[in-house]
Amino acid sequence: MMTQLDLPMRGAPVPVDLADVARQQSWASVLTFCASKSGLQDKAIAAEIGMQDAVWSRCKTGQNSPSGEQVVRLMQRCGNAAPLYWLLLQMGLDPASLRPLESETERQLREALEQVARLQADKRVLAEALRGAA
Repeated sequence: MMTQLDLPMRGAPVPVDLADVARQQSWASVLTFCASKSGLQDKAIAAEIGMQDAVWSRCKTGQNSPSGEQVVRLMQRCGNAAPLYWLLLQMGLDPASLRPLESETERQLREALEQVARLQADKRVLAEALRGAA
């Protein structure tokens, strides 16, 4: 008796610009974006993620949604993680670090605190040098 293994094909990695991902207005649009970056036809994508063509078509219009497992297979087959990046951005997380994105004010505060720490370290070094020269 032969057993058929579910071995999904992985697509070649396709770079995606986070700015393009961030411009996607909906889950349906980011799924469509992910698929379009692969250059694969819809019929091939639907088959690869275990979905009927009509269901995949409805996912692309927002009338249906793939399961989590299907989204993973979509990203694997299409060679990009645009849907994952989009979700992270929607949650206010930086896809590069999985840390919360900084607002402009938070960035300025962090940079100011880093500068204060550097100045305090410089002050200690100078004070020690002056004590040693005396």
